[in-house]
Amino acid sequence: MPQPMKRAVWFFAATFGLLVACSEPLSKEQLLARAQESFAQGNLNAAVIDAKTALQQDARSAAGRRLLGEVYLQQRNLEEAAVEFEKSLESEKSSVVAGLYAEALLGAEQHQKLIDLYQERDFDFASESPVWLASVARSQAITGDTFSAAQTLADAIDLAPDNHYVRLADAVVTAYHIGDLEKAESILKRLTESHPEFAEGWSVYGSLSQSRGDLETAERAFINAIDLNRYRLPDRLNLLTTLLQQEKNREVEERLTPLEKLIPNHPIVNYARAQLYLEAGDTRQALQKLDEVFSVVPDYVPALYLAANANLRQGNFATAERQLTRFLSAQPGNISARQMLAAAYLQLGESERAEQIARQLLEDVPMNEATMTILALALAAQGLHAESAEFYEDLAALSPESASAQMELGTSLVRAGEATRGIEALEAAKALSPDNSEVRYRLVLAHAATGDPAAAQREL
Repeated sequence: MPQPMKRAVWFFAATFGLLVACSEPLSKEQLLARAQESFAQGNLNAAVIDAKTALQQDARSAAGRRLLGEVYLQQRNLEEAAVEFEKSLESEKSSVVAGLYAEALLGAEQHQKLIDLYQERDFDFASESPVWLASVARSQAITGDTFSAAQTLADAIDLAPDNHYVRLADAVVTAYHIGDLEKAESILKRLTESHPEFAEGWSVYGSLSQSRGDLETAERAFINAIDLNRYRLPDRLNLLTTLLQQEKNREVEERLTPLEKLIPNHPIVNYARAQLYLEAGDTRQALQKLDEVFSVVPDYVPALYLAANANLRQGNFATAERQLTRFLSAQPGNISARQMLAAAYLQLGESERAEQIARQLLEDVPMNEATMTILALALAAQGLHAESAEFYEDLAALSPESASAQMELGTSLVRAGEATRGIEALEAAKALSPDNSEVRYRLVLAHAATGDPAAAQREL
C-alpha cells in the first residue's frame, strides 16, 4: 500500500475511535453528579435534563428521584416534586426525603394526604425528621385539628427545638391553635432575623403581617422571599396585592408587567391592572379587565367591589347594585361597600332602601359624614325635608367651614317650610364661598319662594 494511503487509513481509524469514545453515554452516576452541580449553580433546566436522562437508565433510582424532586421544589412545581419524592421513598426509605416530601405536599396544599400519611404506620421511619413533623403540624393546624397540631409540634420541638422549620411551625400553630397573632408574628420576626436565607419563613411572615394590616412589614417579607427564589409565584402575587393596598402604583406597575407576560390570565394580575386603570380614570378599560377576572373566577370578591365602584362611575347603577350585593354576602360588615350600595339605591330611585342601609350604618359607625349625607339625601327624596334638615344641621356642625353643608341645610329648611332659617344657612354658605353659582341660584329660589322678588333679583 502506498505510504500516503496508509496515513489516511490510520487517520480515519484514529478519528473514528475518538468519536466513538466521545459519544459513549454518561453513566447514571455521572449524569446525577452533573445534575447536582447544575442544581447547586442554579441552572435548574440543565439539572432537570440530566436527572431525567439518568432516570431513563434507572427509573427506580432513589437518588435520581430525590434530585429531580428537589429541583421541582426549588421551581415551586410542587405537585411534581411530591410525585418524585414519593417515588424516591418507594425505592428507599429516608427521613430526609420524607421531610422534603412533606414540604412539597404542604406547599401544594395537599394537607389531608400529608396527615393521612402521618397516621399510617408505613411512615414511622419519618418520625425522627423534624421537618416531617413540623410540616405535618402545619397541615393539621391549617385544616383545623389544632390540638393534634400542638402535639405533633411538641414532638418536633423535642427533636430539634432550634430547627427553622420547627420554629416556623411553632408560629403557624400559635396563630391557629391559640389565636395569638402578635406572638406568632414575633416568632416569625426572630426566625427571619436568625435565618434570613429561609424563603418559606419570609413568605409566612409576609402573609401573617398582611392579614394583620402591617403592610410595610408584609411588603419587605415578600420581597425577601422573592429575592431568595424568583419561582415563588404566590409570594409575587401577594406582594402585588400588598402594594395595591398601599396605593404604591409605580411599584405595582414594576411588579405587574413581568407577571402579565408570565401568567396573563391570572385573576390577581388582571385585577391589579384593572385597579390601575380605574385610578387613572379609565373605567372602560378597568371594566374590560374585570370581565376577564370574572370569566375565570366569577365571585372573586375584591373584583366585585372594584367593578361595582367602576359601574357606579359609569352610571351602571343596577349592575353595581348586583355586584355590591354579592360582595356583601361575602363581607357583610364592609362599611364602604354598604355606603356604595345605599348610594346605588338612591340613584335607582329606591330611597327607602337607601335610608334603611344608612340608618344601620350609623348604628355601627355614628356620625359618619358620608353616611349622614346619604341618609339626608334619602329622606329628602321621600319628601321628608324636616328630617333631612336635622342631618344636614349635624353635618354643618361637624364641618362648619363647608359651604356645601350649609347650602344643603338651607335648601332642606326652605323645603321644610322654615324659610327664614333656610335663607340664613344659604347666606352662610355664600359667605363661605362667594363665587359659588349654585349657592346663589338656591338663594334666588328661596327668596322667590318666600315672595321676595327684590331679594331674588339681587342674587342674580
